[in-house]
Amino acid sequence: MSGQDDKKAFFEGIKDDISSEKVKQRAVFDQAFADADKSGDGFLNRDEVACQLAFVGYTGVLDQFFERIDLDQDGKISKEELSNYIDSMYDGIVQITTDFLAELQQAE
Repeated sequence: MSGQDDKKAFFEGIKDDISSEKVKQRAVFDQAFADADKSGDGFLNRDEVACQLAFVGYTGVLDQFFERIDLDQDGKISKEELSNYIDSMYDGIVQITTDFLAELQQAE
C-alpha cells in the first residue's frame, strides 16, 4: 500500500467514524437537552443555557451562543435549532474530509 493509499484509508475511516458518531450522539443529545430544559417547556432559555455553559467552564459566551444558534431570535433555543447547529458542525468536518479525499484522488 502506498503512502497515498494510506492517507486515503485514514481519511475515509475518519469520515465514516464521524458519520457513525453523529448517529450515536443523537440519543445523548436528546437526553442532555431534556436535562438542561429545567422549565420543561421544550426550549432552552438564557438562564438554562448559562447554567450549562458554566457547568462546562464556558463563561462570557452566552451572547455569542445565542447569536449563532437562536436563529429566529426569540430569546430561546429550540431542540431543532441546537440540533441543526450540531449537525452543521459534524457536516462541516465530513465536508472538509471529503474535500481532502478528493484532493488526494486528483493528486494521483
